[in-house]
Amino acid sequence: MKKLVSLILSLALVFSLAACGGQTAQSPAPTQSPAQSDAAEGPVTIENGGRTLTFGEVPQRVVCLNMQMTEMMLMLGLGDKVIYTCYTNAEPMVQIKDAFNAIPLLSEKYPSTEVLLGAEPDLVLGQRFGFTEDKAGTVETLADHGLPAYVSEGTLASEEKIENIYLDIENLGKIFRVEDRAEALIGEMQDKVAAVAEKTAGVEDKITVFVMDSVKENEMYTCAKSMETEVIKLAGGINVCESDSAEQWFYVSAETLIDKNPDVILFNQYGSTPVEEKIAAITSNPALANVDAVKNRRFMTTVLQDVNESVRVADTVTRFAHSFYPELFEQYPVTITSYNQEGLLYDQTFDACPRRVVCNQPQAIQLLLALGLGDKIVGACRSVGDVNEKYTASFEALNFISDNDSPSKEVVLDQDPDLIIGWGSTFGESTLGPVSDWNDRGIHTYI
Repeated sequence: MKKLVSLILSLALVFSLAACGGQTAQSPAPTQSPAQSDAAEGPVTIENGGRTLTFGEVPQRVVCLNMQMTEMMLMLGLGDKVIYTCYTNAEPMVQIKDAFNAIPLLSEKYPSTEVLLGAEPDLVLGQRFGFTEDKAGTVETLADHGLPAYVSEGTLASEEKIENIYLDIENLGKIFRVEDRAEALIGEMQDKVAAVAEKTAGVEDKITVFVMDSVKENEMYTCAKSMETEVIKLAGGINVCESDSAEQWFYVSAETLIDKNPDVILFNQYGSTPVEEKIAAITSNPALANVDAVKNRRFMTTVLQDVNESVRVADTVTRFAHSFYPELFEQYPVTITSYNQEGLLYDQTFDACPRRVVCNQPQAIQLLLALGLGDKIVGACRSVGDVNEKYTASFEALNFISDNDSPSKEVVLDQDPDLIIGWGSTFGESTLGPVSDWNDRGIHTYI
C-alpha cells in the first residue's frame, strides 16, 4: 500500500506544474475590520460611467449585484460593509470563501428594484447587466430613490482591459477611505501580470486560442474584445476571433473554427451544461477532426468568473501562461522511482513535462482526468473496469486506440508518445516489450 501511495504521489508530482484547474494561491485577504476612517474627512467624488458620484461619508450598507464585486470588497477587507450579495453562480475564491459564505444572499440572480430597495442599502455595486428596468433598475431609477449605484468599469467599456479592474479597485478604495489597501491589491495583481510578461516576452510563435463558451447546433458562442480576450493576451496568447466582431460575444460557425485552426480550445465552465458536454460536442464532430486543437486534444477549461471583470484575473493570467508555455515555467528535471516489467525499481528523469501520454489502464486514466490532465492523453484504451460517472464524459471524449488493454507497438508509436502508462503486463514480451526498449527511444514509461 505504501508503494502504491508513493507511485500515485510521484505521478501527481510529474504533472503538477502543468495542471490547469483551480485557482492560483494569493496572499490572504485583509482582515475583515471597519474601514480606516468611517468619519470622512470631506466628501469623495469619483467619475463612473459618465456620472459624477459624491460620497459625504463611508457607505455602511452595501448590496453587491454580482459575486465579482463581493469578492473585490472582501479582498479590500470591506466584508463588514456588505449586507447582501446576489447572483452567486460559482465557488468563491478560496482565500475568502468563509467570509463570502457568511454574507446573506439577497437574490439567486438579480433582485427586482423593489427587493433591492427593501434591503435599505446606501450603495449598490454591480456589473452593467444588472442595472436594467427588468432587473435591479437603471442607475437613474435608483438615484431617484436616493440610492447611488457604482457600475463595474469594464462592463461599461466596448473593449475590456485589466486597467478597468484596477480603476474599480482604486475607486472603491476612495469611496471607503482604504486607498492604501486598494494600492496594495492593485500592486499585487500588477506584479503577477508583470512576472508573466517577463517570462513570455521572447515568445515569437504565440499560442492561438479559440474561446468556446457554448454550442448551439452548428454554431459556437465565442468572444472578441472581452475580458477573456484580455486575459489570453496578457498570458502571451492570441484569441483568434478578437477582431471578428464589434460585439464582445457572438456566434460563429464550425467552418470558422476550421479556418482559424487554433492551437488550443478554451472551454468556459458555468451554468447547468457540464463542460464535458461542450468538449464532446467538439470531439464528436467529424468535420473538426483535423483542427489542430482537436487533433492534439489540447483543451483548456476555465470557470467563467476567472475571466470576468474581477480580482481573479491576475491569477488566471498566470494559470493560462503556465498552460500555454509550460516550458517557460517548469521546474525540471524531475526524477521519480518507478518499476520495470519485472517489478524492479529504477529511476527515471523527466527533463520536461510529458505532453503526449498513452495510457491503457482505466484507473490511471481517471487519475489523470481527476488531476485535470485529460489534454495530455493522446491515446487511451478501453479495458475491463468501471469509469467513475464523474469522469464518464471526459473519458468518452478521449482518443481510443484500442478496444482492449493491449494496443500494438505500431499503434502506440503512431501517437508519438513521450510517456506510456500501463500495467506491468503492458510491457511483456508479447505486448509492447520491455520498458528499456521504449526508454532507449526517449519515451518514458510508468507502471
